[in-house]
Amino acid sequence: MIRKLYLRKTGAVKKLLKDSLRTGIEFAAAKRKHYFDRFNKKTTKVKLVAIAKNEAAYLPEWIAHHLYFGFDHIEININRTSDNSLSILSKFSELSQVTIRDADAFFNSYKGNPQVGLYREAIVKARKEGFSHICFLDIDEFWVSKDLNSTIHDCLNSISRCDVISFEWANKYEPENHFGPAISQQVQVQRRPQVKSIIDTRSPYYRLNPHNIVNPFLDYRNASGETFKHINDAFSRAPDIELKQPVKPYFIIHRYYRSEVEYIATLGRGRPKFPDEGKVKIKGNRKGYSDEDDAITINFDADNFYKYQQHMQNVLKELLEETEVRKAQNFVKETYEKVLIIVENSDKKDEALLTRSFKNIKDEKAVASLNKFQARHR
Repeated sequence: MIRKLYLRKTGAVKKLLKDSLRTGIEFAAAKRKHYFDRFNKKTTKVKLVAIAKNEAAYLPEWIAHHLYFGFDHIEININRTSDNSLSILSKFSELSQVTIRDADAFFNSYKGNPQVGLYREAIVKARKEGFSHICFLDIDEFWVSKDLNSTIHDCLNSISRCDVISFEWANKYEPENHFGPAISQQVQVQRRPQVKSIIDTRSPYYRLNPHNIVNPFLDYRNASGETFKHINDAFSRAPDIELKQPVKPYFIIHRYYRSEVEYIATLGRGRPKFPDEGKVKIKGNRKGYSDEDDAITINFDADNFYKYQQHMQNVLKELLEETEVRKAQNFVKETYEKVLIIVENSDKKDEALLTRSFKNIKDEKAVASLNKFQARHR
């Protein structure tokens, strides 16, 4: 008993010392950066980095979208992919602003969390390459200005010099938008507190997660230029009160669900033995399809939407081959069908998982598969 108390106390002391040391390092590093910021010219060059796994159906639009909004360079890290991501991006990879990287070797060899490890590597690399800022987004996340005209550079120039700017999620509600565009003149979204951030590449940090870097002594702002008040240790969420304010000038349209068919297809991702004769669980971190109870409507300026639409059409017409598009979309549809087979053949113990994952789903084939599963286990 005494030994356990001693070890517990010793562990607590070690943690306290470690936290104190980290705090001291973070404070000193932030102070040093802010001192030298006074002598550095404010020029911006922004790199966008993403990791993509079986995203062929969505990558071309995502790249074209962010080129429109002024990101200087886009790096796509292709990871453990079995669809036609590389071939559909063959012409995009010829653009000087785009790099397509096979990241399998990195993911297979990295000892810790490979996503975080890749982000750490990317920050160092971007700084050496002369980029002032870096942003990490998933392929279902689209950085957008509310006027659909202001660029990422306009955003950085409009906000007082700071270390990090965080943008709130606006989850798009689009149950019938099968393989449709991310941006239409009118979109329905559900505001959420999660954020994604753009980071000054010279910002010192000890902790990093997919949403932000963490150093309490850095200068964090929200998309209105106000001090970003963090409500969790990961600095990944905005206070709920912010969601009751008007939509900020810049935000992230998050296509977490897409259409019902596409949402169901995502349930088949990440399963190493998928489909394994239908006898495996579907992806377990989904809580069902969204309902539209708290959806709001954002209307984009008609002229600016037309300008955006013309850009998207021109880029995609020039760089996309229709056969590759069909192949990519068929991959998603086939995955959807495989998920339904899994549902029908799942074990009784998976009932709670299936009920949760298919909450609010109205797709007739999916409902029928769920009914077959339930009939098997009556």
